[in-house]
Amino acid sequence: KAFSGVAEGLFEVYKMEVDRRIAGRCVDVLEKLPAINARLAEGDTEAVSQALSSCRRIVDSLADAIYPPNPGVHAVGDLQLDLGAERHLNRLTAYIQERMESKSRRKKLRRSLRDLYDRVCTGVHGEVTTDEARALFLQTYLCLGEVLMLAEPPRPAAVTPGDNPPEAVEGG
Repeated sequence: KAFSGVAEGLFEVYKMEVDRRIAGRCVDVLEKLPAINARLAEGDTEAVSQALSSCRRIVDSLADAIYPPNPGVHAVGDLQLDLGAERHLNRLTAYIQERMESKSRRKKLRRSLRDLYDRVCTGVHGEVTTDEARALFLQTYLCLGEVLMLAEPPRPAAVTPGDNPPEAVEGG
């Protein structure tokens, strides 16, 4: 029971930060979240399929917002990627590649996104239980949150007493 409260609090803080970043980058994604939740609450096959279709659209919308299409094939790190309009996952891969130094974490996040996207797309066309759909929705939200956390530039180091701050330049 004690862990439940800790997990809830941790999730709530994370959720507020993810929602803030989504609102700042792609407000239409934030607007789709309550509709997905409502469809999942209905629990019937058609509503679950619609919820998963909306999950796929939030991934696509976020990709469009944070890494707009760029025609042609581009070198992104050691990858050659088509970054066209219909290549949402490639554009998210490019976004991740450009903002994350850790190769193992990049690989994990790219794989998670692809696996989730594949499962969501499969759920749109096949039967998925309501419980699985809820898990996919939550995992998609968390994964997109992790991608959005990459958007923040590194924070400048704090000046500590004894450090010499940069000299002001007068006259421009």
